[in-house]
Amino acid sequence: MKTTRHCSPMLPQIVPPVLIALLALLPSAITGSTAAADARDKSAGATVTLIEAGVEPRRALRLTAAPGTTQRVIFSQRMQMEQTMNGRNMPSMPMPVTEFQFTAEVDQVDEEGTIHYTGTYEKVSVKEEPGVDPNMRRMMEQSMQSMVGVEVKVATTDRGIIRSFELGAVEVGDPTVQQILQGLPGAFEQNSMPLPEEPVGAGAKWKSESTIVFQGIKMDMVQIITLTDLTEASFHLSSELTMHAKEQSLENPDLPRGMEMTLKSMEGSGGGKFAFRDARPMPIGTMKSSTETEIEVQIPQADQPQRMIQNSN
Repeated sequence: MKTTRHCSPMLPQIVPPVLIALLALLPSAITGSTAAADARDKSAGATVTLIEAGVEPRRALRLTAAPGTTQRVIFSQRMQMEQTMNGRNMPSMPMPVTEFQFTAEVDQVDEEGTIHYTGTYEKVSVKEEPGVDPNMRRMMEQSMQSMVGVEVKVATTDRGIIRSFELGAVEVGDPTVQQILQGLPGAFEQNSMPLPEEPVGAGAKWKSESTIVFQGIKMDMVQIITLTDLTEASFHLSSELTMHAKEQSLENPDLPRGMEMTLKSMEGSGGGKFAFRDARPMPIGTMKSSTETEIEVQIPQADQPQRMIQNSN
């Protein structure tokens, strides 16, 4: 049994602007939908290109995990957000740290080396912090309790490329938890570290490119990954991340009739450090990211569209 503490936020670090914008404008617009049935969050997989092979000795980096292996991790996330509406700054408030206890169990490893594991969110807590409204903290913690028991099934190749992500059947009416659940596929994709096919040594560098659909937004993601340390039983990586989305219409079946939403622009960047150890399906690490998103909302019978710019990190 493998147990480790994981500080990488495997929750939406690309803050879901669509739902946040809707919640700001129409608090009752998104209720009662089934997050498990949302099939829009899909990835076509990553393309990996080796830039530098690094020094000798070199070896092929591969993930290994035997069926029955269990790994318990803790995801800790802090988020800050600033918004402007039609050029006017919206009030902001400090957000507390949220921790999720997550257990992954390897179900099988197929002949090609693809690791299939089931992950379960077992516990959630929202930390008390100076400057954070205690009532808001309690409301957040109560809201997040519906995450407990949520299961995900993930298939990742031995090179860390996510092949499939399935969210277990769950009915959640809370908009905040819906936002998290609908963002999980993109969050797992963002935190994955695809590995090169070729043998590499310390100092090796490669580029991972993928196009994902996250919260209904189609975006391109590029990671420049560096192998900082290599041993027989482990290896360490650092990454630099950029994200970009072009102007596009945003569709949601729960929008009131006549309302239209358009993503005008989205740019993001970030980076992290990760450690991979033998027989563990998930890495240990941390990642930070920031995004700037501009959304235009056309409300029926309104003279001018509402324009929101959101900065998050």
